[in-house]
Amino acid sequence: MATTITPPHVVPGLYWRSRGPRNLRVYYQPGQDGGGTWFGQEYVAVVAERYRKRFKTCFEWCAGPGFIGYSLLDHGLCDRLVLADCYPPAVAAAQETASDSYNSIQDCVAIYQSLTIRDLPQTQPFDLVVGNPPHFYHPPENDQYERLDCDPGWSTHQEFFANIGTRLADDGMILLQENWVGSQPETFLPWIDTAGLRMRDWWRSKAWFHEGQNCQIYYMEIEKAK
Repeated sequence: MATTITPPHVVPGLYWRSRGPRNLRVYYQPGQDGGGTWFGQEYVAVVAERYRKRFKTCFEWCAGPGFIGYSLLDHGLCDRLVLADCYPPAVAAAQETASDSYNSIQDCVAIYQSLTIRDLPQTQPFDLVVGNPPHFYHPPENDQYERLDCDPGWSTHQEFFANIGTRLADDGMILLQENWVGSQPETFLPWIDTAGLRMRDWWRSKAWFHEGQNCQIYYMEIEKAK
């Protein structure tokens, strides 16, 4: 009898459920959750309360398996979802979620494996951009999560700001989660300004800004400069 060998750290059929009306099955593997199932879920309340509308197209940057984007879709906060990540196993997990017949969302989700924003196709502009990108130059006391946590030289952020404007609708909004332990809003201002964008606002998370701890989440709200 043939024996099926599962690669290390791969759990077949592992999924997390979103909390919206459809309880989407969001597939993932161990080591792919960089906070999307916990502080990332605050996005649902923040987007609903702050904007009070349904966006046409939402893009999740550094999406991993898409915990944030799929939750926004499930809660009816966007009609269409675009996900992008550079890590092939995370992209595969996101694709498994999109193709699951239980979820029935194949027609409203597009997924890309890409290291840079400029490689994404220029189709329908993004009305809302969200993301929980790597928060640190170097992950604090957490080397095993370097891929999830670390953006050396802020190179990924710089590329994002330099190119996202060409994909953003004229009235589109960028709403990013960052970590005060690794950065402050002023860290990113030069790249935001140079790209023809402007920081509209920033604020500390109500639930996930913990003084003296490694989890000090804040939001940056960015739009095209008028």
